[in-house]
Amino acid sequence: MSRDVVVNISLETPSVSANEMNILILSTEGVRPFKTYTSLPEIAEDYTSMVDEVVVETKAYRKAKALFAQQNPFASGKISKVSIVGIAEPANADGLVQSLGTIRATNDDWYVLLTDQTSDEMVVAISAWADTTANTGASNTDKPKLYFAKTSNSALAVSNQRAVVIYCDDELIATEEPDAAWVGHNAPVYPRATNWKFKRPSGVTPAALTDSEKTALEAAHINFMTTENKRNYMKNGVCSDGTFIDEIVGADYITFLMQDRLYDVFLSNDKIPYTDDGFTLIAGAILSALEQSATLGIIAIDAESNSPIYNINIPTFASATAEQRATRTMPDINWEAQQQSAVNSAKTNGVLRITL
Repeated sequence: MSRDVVVNISLETPSVSANEMNILILSTEGVRPFKTYTSLPEIAEDYTSMVDEVVVETKAYRKAKALFAQQNPFASGKISKVSIVGIAEPANADGLVQSLGTIRATNDDWYVLLTDQTSDEMVVAISAWADTTANTGASNTDKPKLYFAKTSNSALAVSNQRAVVIYCDDELIATEEPDAAWVGHNAPVYPRATNWKFKRPSGVTPAALTDSEKTALEAAHINFMTTENKRNYMKNGVCSDGTFIDEIVGADYITFLMQDRLYDVFLSNDKIPYTDDGFTLIAGAILSALEQSATLGIIAIDAESNSPIYNINIPTFASATAEQRATRTMPDINWEAQQQSAVNSAKTNGVLRITL
């Protein structure tokens, strides 16, 4: 039987806004509570130690340091916070995935996942797990996640829509955090749409690979820092199945925003009548979210009308079934929208004439 009133209490789990990228670092170097930090010195208190007068940094701290070190020229500031939770080192990938389920049961108010695990087994398992968080309609309570990982295996076989894999040279895999740096560079722009390709996060060394090896990485949808025309930048801004990162981030943001707007409508009205007017009031939350997404560059704008490109079908009272009316369930609001794309390459052809 479902209960009408449910109360859950947890510590150090502040609510978060859909306007923040809400990053979680999962540490496997010891059990520590889920905690949200707003500065690197705060993190140092929990995730560094002093041994023989030498500061010893945990892997989680190094990731946090890479996050906070970024300065995006297209953003007005840096990231303002990051959450970290610590678990005992899992015996295998299944153990880590089980721990992720436990963490979500306690606090699910996070979106981007970073971990200190880089083995093929762990990256493959977490990538597969990330896809299970997608909002497919099977569960309306789970919040989708996006996993960023680093690897030194250029032949890593991963093909998941919610996993982003970044290549790092083997001799640098233990000291550089390209996954955290890339997230930290783009997070301040969120929720405004941004192309993840061509970004230049600090602290990331270009891959020391041949052109044919880089071509193989592109074919495998593994991202990497490249050097072209004496310029360093991240390439190609894709998830491990080839979907562009901004497409996933944009779709997820619309999900979060619509949830927020719908709850706002229900909570700000004493009663929404089961009528056409009531349905229109609720649909207004969907319209508002679509309009907001257009201003953020997520939904495309028609060049002629200068209006967002979307359609919405607001159901009527007459379309509701007897069961829906009895259970006070509104018929589905169906909509479709065109997502704004980006230019990722360019080619020019020309003729230069010399007049004698």
